[in-house]
Amino acid sequence: MSTPGQRPYPPQPPPAPPGPRGRKAAVAALVLGLVSVPTLLFCGLGVPLALAGLVLGIVALVRARPGARRRAYEGGPPQPGTGPWDGVGRGPGRGMAIAGIVLSLITLATAGWLVIKVAGCGNPSRYPDEPSRRRCVEQEFPFAKPSAPAR
Repeated sequence: MSTPGQRPYPPQPPPAPPGPRGRKAAVAALVLGLVSVPTLLFCGLGVPLALAGLVLGIVALVRARPGARRRAYEGGPPQPGTGPWDGVGRGPGRGMAIAGIVLSLITLATAGWLVIKVAGCGNPSRYPDEPSRRRCVEQEFPFAKPSAPAR
């Protein structure tokens, strides 16, 4: 209600449309893929992070398909250059999802390689005693510092 001589409030602008849905999963996949690479060296913590990044990256990639959200548009599919599409049939976050998938796969491949190398040093037919296994680990992983002997 307004008093005489005052103008009423102007009408409120319409709410902003919601942002693209696929981008959140793509960002999460990229972050998990980036974090999983260095954390692999910390007791294998990178493996579950890489698995989560891989799953989220695949989910984001599926959501970014050209036909994944056509029903959200009224009047049919979007025209090239309009909406969240770039005109080539790629949805938002596709590049980030692919990068997250690639980084996660690199982490998982590195983890598999490390497991194979460690298992080779644990072979009792090649390395029957503890000192020979330690030498194997020191030769295969020169970047790893040997632990101090227990006192």
